[in-house]
Amino acid sequence: MVLASSFVALSGCSFVDDFGRFEVADGAVADSGADTGSDADTGAPPPTDSGAMDSGPADTGTPDTGPTLPACATAFLVPGVEAAADTSTATDDYAGSCGGAGGKDVVYAFVAPADGYYLFETIGSSFDTVLYLYDACDGLTELGCNVDGPTAPQSQVPYLMTAGEMVIVVGDGNAAASGDLRVTAGPVACPDADLVPAILPLETTTVGRPDEHTSACGGTGAGDRGLRYTATTTGFHRFTMTSETTGFDPLLSVERGPLCGGEVVQCNASGDGVAEVTRYLTDGEVLTLRADGRSSGHEGDYRLEVTELPALGCDTTLVEGSGPINGTLAIDDPHQHSGSCGEAHHVASVAPRVSYENPDVAFLVTDIPTPPAPPCRFSCVLEVTADFPFILSVQETDTCNGNEIACAASTSSGAPFSGSVELMNIEPATGNAIIVLDRQLEDQDVSGISVPWGNNYTVDYFCFGVC
Repeated sequence: MVLASSFVALSGCSFVDDFGRFEVADGAVADSGADTGSDADTGAPPPTDSGAMDSGPADTGTPDTGPTLPACATAFLVPGVEAAADTSTATDDYAGSCGGAGGKDVVYAFVAPADGYYLFETIGSSFDTVLYLYDACDGLTELGCNVDGPTAPQSQVPYLMTAGEMVIVVGDGNAAASGDLRVTAGPVACPDADLVPAILPLETTTVGRPDEHTSACGGTGAGDRGLRYTATTTGFHRFTMTSETTGFDPLLSVERGPLCGGEVVQCNASGDGVAEVTRYLTDGEVLTLRADGRSSGHEGDYRLEVTELPALGCDTTLVEGSGPINGTLAIDDPHQHSGSCGEAHHVASVAPRVSYENPDVAFLVTDIPTPPAPPCRFSCVLEVTADFPFILSVQETDTCNGNEIACAASTSSGAPFSGSVELMNIEPATGNAIIVLDRQLEDQDVSGISVPWGNNYTVDYFCFGVC
């Protein structure tokens, strides 16, 4: 790729995925001891009984008592069993980092019966709740805090635990609210499996799966599955879902956090058999992948891969008002990113139906101003004209790790192609954005059946205001 101005090209990204070895949380807990006596077993299910049920009817031993209830807790939470309390008669002993100061609180303890993620919720409570976890009654180490989960004003906190680990669970009131508190704890149901390096690439299917997901890329009426991924390195990661069933158009959506339904980083779908999302991750960062079909009835076998890529230079800076910048984006230039409104690959419609990666280039826009209050209007726009069809994908932040907040496809049916995106919904804390110009290859570019589109493009970035 040749740029007529001082652009920095992005390098390619790669990621490999294994299949099959899932870590699935299991709510069952084995009893650690066997009884040999003659009386009936009085042990309760975990967390108050750490042993398995006697085979006898006779038992002469001492019943298991399980872990000791911490002094600050009113009771143990049992997986799948709702705990209820009236906080109006409680005391104000704790406050979480996300709220709860001045609110009366009720404290529980929970012991994990197995390794895995657990979800703590206040769904069904009658007031605006705050929920937070500590590692001990002293409240010095907070493990998680939430004031408004997906079912606001109720709260939801996921936490990764090892078998036998205990946490302190505090149900509190936001803005001193109180009322009927309901707290539940149990294994996370979606995602239902963890992607670990040993199982990648993963070869599985959406056939027979429930339809629990939809996104800006589609997914309604198609079976899908949630899979959790935890980065073990810092750097660029590419998630690729490849169809292995004729006629199955894959859709891959990437969400933040260990639960299905988190913030959407980006989705991508394809009629050419490959859906793909690339992002910069830090070591230990957790994402949820939703493997889906693009439209109703689209289900089939697929291969899911995760590839760690070399560094991408997401730093080709555009300066507002500096005038248009010209460049070229050739068919064989690097493929690094994708967008929700276009495809990451193109498969030629003529034999031998080779798959080609769509080339792209990324630009950095900094210090995007915050919009003024009405009636004034202020807007920043990035416009592109090109010899080829393209999409523009806008990502928040300046390190290629942000959520996609806009995606637009070129509108012309022939050269010159044109398109634009408005940059006004950027996270104020950064004021920066990455804009990906992704060339959408067509048959005439790769099959030799007609003259390919040209390679030239022009980018212009400017702001204007009206009061």
